[in-house]
Amino acid sequence: MFCKNCGKELPEGIQFCSECGSAVESAQPQAVQPQEDPMIVLNTQGKVAAPKKKWLIPGLVGAGLVLIAGIVLAVNFLLPPKDNKAPQASQSAQEQNTEVNKENVDDVLESTGNRLEQWLEQATQDAGYEGKVRIVLGEALLSMLSTDMDLEWLSEIVLNYELTNRGSQAMVDMELGLGTTEITSMQYILDSEEMKMWMMIPDLSNQALFFDLAAAMAESDAAASSMMMGYDMLPTVVEAVDVLMPYVETFLDAFSEAERTTETVELEGISQELTVLKVEMTAQEFFDTLTEIFQDLKENEEFLEIVKNLQTDAESDEYLREELQAQLDGMIADIQQTASELDPEEDNTLYLHTYLNTAQETVGSALGVIADGEEHIVFSYLTVKDGQDVASQFAYMDNSIRVTGSGTDNGKLSGTYYVYGMEEKYLKVELVDYDYDAEFATGMIRLTPQKALLDVITADMDESSKAMASMLTFELEIQITGNANNSKVSMTLDVAGMEFITIEVSGKVTQPKEIDIPNNAVDAMDEEALMQWSESLNQEKFMNTIMERLAKAGMPNELLMLLGYAGVALPM
Repeated sequence: MFCKNCGKELPEGIQFCSECGSAVESAQPQAVQPQEDPMIVLNTQGKVAAPKKKWLIPGLVGAGLVLIAGIVLAVNFLLPPKDNKAPQASQSAQEQNTEVNKENVDDVLESTGNRLEQWLEQATQDAGYEGKVRIVLGEALLSMLSTDMDLEWLSEIVLNYELTNRGSQAMVDMELGLGTTEITSMQYILDSEEMKMWMMIPDLSNQALFFDLAAAMAESDAAASSMMMGYDMLPTVVEAVDVLMPYVETFLDAFSEAERTTETVELEGISQELTVLKVEMTAQEFFDTLTEIFQDLKENEEFLEIVKNLQTDAESDEYLREELQAQLDGMIADIQQTASELDPEEDNTLYLHTYLNTAQETVGSALGVIADGEEHIVFSYLTVKDGQDVASQFAYMDNSIRVTGSGTDNGKLSGTYYVYGMEEKYLKVELVDYDYDAEFATGMIRLTPQKALLDVITADMDESSKAMASMLTFELEIQITGNANNSKVSMTLDVAGMEFITIEVSGKVTQPKEIDIPNNAVDAMDEEALMQWSESLNQEKFMNTIMERLAKAGMPNELLMLLGYAGVALPM
């Protein structure tokens, strides 16, 4: 059978062409009876047999499950546990489970929308911020860079900056220094509404360079343009949260009658009695729900408006509508084709488990697939507590990524966790007094790469380098202090027990400065004007000024001479 529109050869039994989305008149959908399958309880120890066979078409099913996993993961993992109101006794288990999940989804989407709106509002408000980036090179790193030259002058690199935001305009002033000596400075001004930018280096010229970003985008490819338009897309993303919420509810409503059980769950030697709400849907029901959602999206004017706002290069609204509907028709055709390949004799079920503590707080969730009697985890997470003792586990795609560990939680979290990749221990994560409930999270995080991760990093090195790396230990310590208005983040890398490099980023909120757009800027896209600007520069004076400052900072004479020769020989 062939598509009458594009000529693509098609298998029997589909309604739409997978290439162009056109309807296939002679196609008759194959009815497949959904299978009633028993529920398999999630193994809370994370020990799941590796899959022996693929389940349906990996691309389509994987995309659908990952999308759903992302929704549920964001619902229950990214936010602290929520005190859900206890369900009424008159409610069925299904209603209780749906209420808990919808409540969590509502909270996440509302929180996400609020955060985006707050960020958008803050990004356009008048505001000021000043800070410092300080890079301290340890003796171990300096000795590695040079064994016969004193590099103490290079041990502290400092970048001071001031940020001012007024409406759609932002200005950044930066000073680069060594220790307490300023080496040079520069200024950037960006108008995000007009898509224009100015850059000036006072030591080099009193004229700024002007960049018309909108014109540059017009000449660039679509990918680069879409990246530049990210700021303008934020309002559309906020609107999308509200538009897509009913489809999340449609998905949740498609699950079967819930089974409510009470289980004692143990992780890392810590156990807790939890209520588990278990729901499932057959593969056929899953595909039917996706088809229903995509069919509705085809006629959803609000969704079309959002897509239109994201597709600024569309020829017309009608063209965009036709393109969108054709793409959705193609997706529906793929779904129906995949559904037609279901084996009625196989056990294909999607399940969702929700874990509640005695206070009816959601402390865990699991989404997975039962394929022909074998369980495959899409994702799962769970936290159990006994007093201040706490243990957590997160698993993704049949434990291809897994995080597990335990500690104490007295309002601030301290503990040790390990990150696994394909059951290989990759990373050790230690938390000390990590205050995750504060407006600005503070505390200490220590990361220690394990042998399996170092083997991956050094895979392309020669044997001698691998041998040397295998004898070293690495540790990255991150210390976060302060609050949202005045904060400091310090990151220190130790190698073989020696301090290698420290990076400190600090800053505080200040009053915004005035932004003055340069009126004598040189258009960087005007080759003749740019050439005249380049010829007017006093390069020798600039180099002499920089070298005087480098000498003051302690740069040795032999390096100054080399830099001087390079400055004369190389055009600016």
